[in-house]
Amino acid sequence: GGGALQFGRPALLRGSRSWLRDHAGLSARLGSDYLINMGAFTVATSVLAALLGFAATGGLRFAQTILGPIQVLFGATTAFLVPLLARRLASGGPASLRRLSALTSLACFGISAAVVAVLLLIPTWLGRELLGASWDEARQVMVAVGWSQCVNAIVIGASLPLKAMGRADLLLRITAVQAPLILALGVGGGVWLGIEGAAWGMAAAQTAGCATGMTLAWRAMTRRPAAQAGDRGEPQ
Repeated sequence: GGGALQFGRPALLRGSRSWLRDHAGLSARLGSDYLINMGAFTVATSVLAALLGFAATGGLRFAQTILGPIQVLFGATTAFLVPLLARRLASGGPASLRRLSALTSLACFGISAAVVAVLLLIPTWLGRELLGASWDEARQVMVAVGWSQCVNAIVIGASLPLKAMGRADLLLRITAVQAPLILALGVGGGVWLGIEGAAWGMAAAQTAGCATGMTLAWRAMTRRPAAQAGDRGEPQ
């Protein structure tokens, strides 16, 4: 709107095409990262449904759905903070991102932990009144799913600076660790211990992904821009 009025629609369209062309590689890597992660969860859940039945797997999905609104909040947080971190990166370099990233992880973890704690403290009778018969199955895996939610909250502080720096290659490296573990530990845990084992297997996989993400993000934020350009294959 404002850009079109100021610069003219043709200029705006030319700029849009140029931006899309320049960022095509980054967009492809970010899209691949999302698809691989979601694909791993979908395949694991489908296999668990075949092995354990839809009732047990439904409890896992229901527990994840209860915590779903937090993901909406975190999505909005990401949309707001990535441009802010990008501006800070341009003015202060990668090291300037560390404080805000750490505070974001801490805040998101606090929100997740508080919500999970409230859900765990709800009496069984109240849970059934609010959510029906599905509460029993969801409560069975709530600790493991809650742990996964808290771990995902922490890793937001790693994904934000990596996105601001355009380091989709490192995000894919995190996914390369996490996605196979979700399949192996989720399905393996389900075969061994039922739906609780599956939930804890997925939680362990996401914990490994979180540890990998925090390590890679911290290293990226402590390296000089020239070294990072070399990592991406850009001219220094």
